[in-house]
Amino acid sequence: MRETDGELDLEDYVALLRRRWRWIATSVIVVAGLVTLFTLTRDEVYQSNARVQILTDGNQTVFNIDQPELFRSGIAELQFLSGSTYLDAVNELAGFEVDVETSLAFVAASERSEDAGVIRFAVSESSAALARRGAEAAVEAYLADRLDRMERTFTQRVENDSVVRDQLRDERTSLNQAVSAAFAAADQEPDLRTAQELLVEAELLQDDSAPRITSLTSRIASLNTQITYHQELLATIGIDEATARVLNPPGTPNRPISPDVPRNVMLGIVVGLILGLVLAVLRDLLDTRARDGAELAQLVDIPVMATISEIRSQRSAPGRIRRYSDLSAEESSGYQVLLNSLWLTNVDDPLQSIVFTSDRPGVGKTQTVVNLAQAEAARGTRVLVIDTDFVNPSIASRLDLESAEIGLGDLLQGRATSVQVIQPTEIPNLHLIDAQGAAGAGELLRSDRLGAVLDELYSSYDLILIDSPPTLSTSDSRLVASQADAAVVVYDPAESRREELQRTIDLLRSARANLIGLVANRSRASHPVYLSARER
Repeated sequence: MRETDGELDLEDYVALLRRRWRWIATSVIVVAGLVTLFTLTRDEVYQSNARVQILTDGNQTVFNIDQPELFRSGIAELQFLSGSTYLDAVNELAGFEVDVETSLAFVAASERSEDAGVIRFAVSESSAALARRGAEAAVEAYLADRLDRMERTFTQRVENDSVVRDQLRDERTSLNQAVSAAFAAADQEPDLRTAQELLVEAELLQDDSAPRITSLTSRIASLNTQITYHQELLATIGIDEATARVLNPPGTPNRPISPDVPRNVMLGIVVGLILGLVLAVLRDLLDTRARDGAELAQLVDIPVMATISEIRSQRSAPGRIRRYSDLSAEESSGYQVLLNSLWLTNVDDPLQSIVFTSDRPGVGKTQTVVNLAQAEAARGTRVLVIDTDFVNPSIASRLDLESAEIGLGDLLQGRATSVQVIQPTEIPNLHLIDAQGAAGAGELLRSDRLGAVLDELYSSYDLILIDSPPTLSTSDSRLVASQADAAVVVYDPAESRREELQRTIDLLRSARANLIGLVANRSRASHPVYLSARER
């Protein structure tokens, strides 16, 4: 990822997907596979559903009943449905223990009265038949209990009102009987004076009892009205679907609700994708390897001139390495791109001496120099390869040459001429100066002696490729790079670290080397490819 403002934009994510698509794909496959395996090993669960609409004050027009005492609140009914009385009744009807889930399917405003008071019943069981039987028992037990509760309520009210009414009737009868008895006693009294006194007392009793008798009569009439009303309610609730109706009867489910294989697999894919992206981002943040060429070029402000493809060619025979000419077009295309990039760096004044260095050993720098030299020599260019790695010289053996007795060290110290140290190879137009005569060579590299040697060789060769040690291992590479026309850093995207490359580039720049680009070498270091003279 680019080290800019710390935020990722679309280009960063696209680049991340290109770099880490294997991580993301693996995460998706693993998570989706585990979820699928877990899903397939779970027991199937079937669910049967039913909806019952009850009479409420919001949907009385639907039931065509305007009797408020029959109205029920959906919330109150849910509280009853969660009680042990109802659940015991369901279990008894079903013949097994039923797990009933109830909820209000709709809680609608008054303008949507047709949806108000709808209770949803859901029963989940291990088989479709049990689920349906449990749902039927849940609905049946609810409707029966609802009717029973209403019948008991209104029957009790009728009974209570009848008892009170009968008591009031008895009281009224007693008052009327008392008044009648008083008048009868006055009528039957033979003594006129006494009869008149009894009549006055009877009239007084009648006047005193009249308000009470009137009140009792009114209360009795009211109780009769209530009793009649409750009796009508009892008659009403006995009618089917008068106060509750089944909107959706329980059915036999044709597929389990769990496990939901398609849903779980999709969920696994989504989770795997998210997990893969998180891991990819973390991997990218923690990975200091210089994998992405465009990102690295932007980071160090140096272009990646070419990418050497991974060479999968094997040895053609025991102890023999396949020659460069045997590489496939795909395997050799990177070297052709690199040669063209070097030429395009300065078309008007082509580079004649180019130093190849690296950040660390084992990235394929020497292999790149040898193969590049072969590719350019095959074009008819006069190419000279100079090995300046006095500690670990290897170009001669890669070109299947015997180590020379004299070499670059002798040339720099003046003990030999350029003609004496140049070795021809089996490849036309390709010659080598080996890293021999190391005593004192390091000190001579700090002088201008190497620059003078290069100036002398320019007239004999069109291109001089210099193989120098890794920059972080020794200062020789900086000394050599400062005296050549240009320098190129070879790195391995799978092994080189961005910090080490940055330090390598900073060191070369501090030596005032003309650093022109990077080469990403993806070739397998364990399978170096170079020309073997014995194969010719």
